[in-house]
Amino acid sequence: MDRSYDDLLKDHPRINIDARIMGGTPCVKGTRVPLYVILDNLEGGGSFDEIVENYPTVTREDIQAAIRFSSCLASSITHANPD
Repeated sequence: MDRSYDDLLKDHPRINIDARIMGGTPCVKGTRVPLYVILDNLEGGGSFDEIVENYPTVTREDIQAAIRFSSCLASSITHANPD
C-alpha cells in the first residue's frame, strides 16, 4: 500500500481505527459505527437522512467522510506497487 493507515487518518480526521474499538474496524470517530455499516446502508439505497436517523451519533459530514476515506483506501490499494 502506498500510504499507511496513519497517513490516511491524518487526512480524514472524522475516521478512527483503534484496536480497542470494534476490534480495529474503521469507524466514525467518537462512535462505534463502522464505515462498512454506512456504506452498506448507502449501497442498499439508504439516504443520508435515513442513516442519520438510524445512527444518531453520525452526521451527514461523517457519511461524506466515510465515503472519502473508503475511496482513498481503495485507491491506495489499487495503486500499490507489487513487491
